[in-house]
Amino acid sequence: RYNTLPASERRAFCDQINRSSEVSNQDEVDAVNADVGKWFADYLIDSGYHPHTDSTAIKQLIMTSFPVVNKGGAPFHPLNIERILLEYQKGYTRLIEMEGYDEGNEMRIGRVLQSARSVIYMQSI
Repeated sequence: RYNTLPASERRAFCDQINRSSEVSNQDEVDAVNADVGKWFADYLIDSGYHPHTDSTAIKQLIMTSFPVVNKGGAPFHPLNIERILLEYQKGYTRLIEMEGYDEGNEMRIGRVLQSARSVIYMQSI
């Protein structure tokens, strides 16, 4: 559906995503990032990992769990938006598969992916 939009509307859509991602308070962003890092380290320790002894392996697990979706955080534009959104979708799909939501008819993958696409879209507006 995006590809059927006129070029001016595609550009406006990308501009809207870029504006919604702008940092308004760098100190707040830094504090949230530090909080997430502390939370994650605490979670690892509580889960039996030892970050101080196997940080390289833990970093590799993190990179595997959170693959690059937009290297360098380049602004969205009509030439890269589809690739970036597909990378997000691949990540959500892998999570769904790892969690087993596609087994035993607990959830239909199509419905879950539709929800993931909706989340991605809502984050962009």
